[in-house]
Amino acid sequence: GYTRMSFRGIDSPNGIDVFALGNEGVLICNNGGDTWSPVSIPTTEHLRSIFFLNEQIGYIGADRGVILKTTDGGKSWKDLGANIQGVSSVSEIVFLNEFQGYVCGFNYMQYTEDGGLTWDYVPGFEATGELFQLQEMQFLNKQVGYVCGDVGLMYKTTDGGQTWNLQETGVLESLQDMIFLDENMGFACGFEGTIIYTEDGGENWTSM
Repeated sequence: GYTRMSFRGIDSPNGIDVFALGNEGVLICNNGGDTWSPVSIPTTEHLRSIFFLNEQIGYIGADRGVILKTTDGGKSWKDLGANIQGVSSVSEIVFLNEFQGYVCGFNYMQYTEDGGLTWDYVPGFEATGELFQLQEMQFLNKQVGYVCGDVGLMYKTTDGGQTWNLQETGVLESLQDMIFLDENMGFACGFEGTIIYTEDGGENWTSM
């Protein structure tokens, strides 16, 4: 019933219940069968990113800086009333634990240390006149993480997100998604059929 909807993200808390989110506050769930059921949520904003920390706790990032949280595996969701300022949308949301998390999007990256109630800019990613979009973020463990985005941007952290170092990818196309198989091998893809990979934790990237 939602095949004409623009979907933005998909995730599962347990490998069985799968949640997909899209525009106009649409959240649907599949419980292992052939059908999807709508899930009631307290917003009609376009939903952009979904992340489950464990089988019970999950987060959704949406337009206008809306952050939703579940503590029952996605059955019900609460608007945290987050204080994200100057943010048009949350392209990606990731939590390292129930207190420390990150969001990113158009021209910014912010972090929380109180479970998503209050947010501050990550140093070096404050809103400026320079326009860029950070698209995807992945943490391999509590210390090592990556974020990619427009004009071939790729940043890496080795201290849990306190500092981020720009990597040379060799491409200028917008990188839309990435996945690391371990701390060395990773892939990223983007516009114009761009696919790049690294075998040394991002020190060097090669176009495929």
